[in-house]
Amino acid sequence: MNKYQEAHPEWFDEKGRVQPWVLRELIDYNPETGEMRWKERGKHWFVVCGERGPASWNSRWAGKPVGFAVSSLGYLGMSIFAKYHPASQVCWAIKTGQYVENISYDDCDTRNLSFSNLYEISQSALTHRSNTIGSSIDIMFYGVYKSFNSKSKFFAKYFKKRIGTFHTEEGAALAYNLYVMEHAPNAIKNDIDYDFAEATERAAREKALGIRGSSRFRGVVKRNDRFVARIHINRKQIHLGSYESEQDAADAYDRAALKYLGPTAYLNLAVRPEPELAPACPPVPESVSEAVAAKGGRDDF
Repeated sequence: MNKYQEAHPEWFDEKGRVQPWVLRELIDYNPETGEMRWKERGKHWFVVCGERGPASWNSRWAGKPVGFAVSSLGYLGMSIFAKYHPASQVCWAIKTGQYVENISYDDCDTRNLSFSNLYEISQSALTHRSNTIGSSIDIMFYGVYKSFNSKSKFFAKYFKKRIGTFHTEEGAALAYNLYVMEHAPNAIKNDIDYDFAEATERAAREKALGIRGSSRFRGVVKRNDRFVARIHINRKQIHLGSYESEQDAADAYDRAALKYLGPTAYLNLAVRPEPELAPACPPVPESVSEAVAAKGGRDDF
């Protein structure tokens, strides 16, 4: 118990958090932008101060943006009356007049504190998600988790969006960076030095590691001493051929994916092959064009 709690216990709730009505007196919160600024404070908000205490504090802080501490996972926090408070909880308490168990972010940007971006999530939901998906303990990168029930060791996840499964932390971290660069430019990114083109190739290769079969490429499995390429379209498996080289089989899959699914298909290799140069492919199953259109141009491999 600190000096503020001893002098004014009515300012705090049973868990030691500053009461929502107190937060409203101290902080000017804009729910549209998520911006928070300190309000002017009267003498009654100071436990020990001289005559110049409030004036000195107001001249230095009143009207200024609230400063935040950033946790290792990228969450913002702040100190109010010598008590740490998550910034999202403060915003929620000011807006609704109460604290909630847990808060998550709709656009996955932990620095976006606009009220429309915040939503309540129960502890049981968080526990279930952790037990069934994985753990972020001891991981040094944002958006990277250890997998509990997969042959691969790590996966990248942007809150509700699962990005992919990987053998290395670095591969998952690169995929996370590439995803947020496209879908959430303001999100916190991993501090990794890399060339974008090289990262694209590495992330594409990493994404296929350990997901299916015994090959590191999508649509490729090893059979005895050869590599078999195949693709699934409309819930039908199409055999693309058997190859001595793993990369030749991956190239065959890429060509078939371009032919069947179009230019937006996920490929193994960074260099996109020309589909017309591909070896003869099996005929497309009936109604495949309608099936692909219904699935948004993605295969079900």
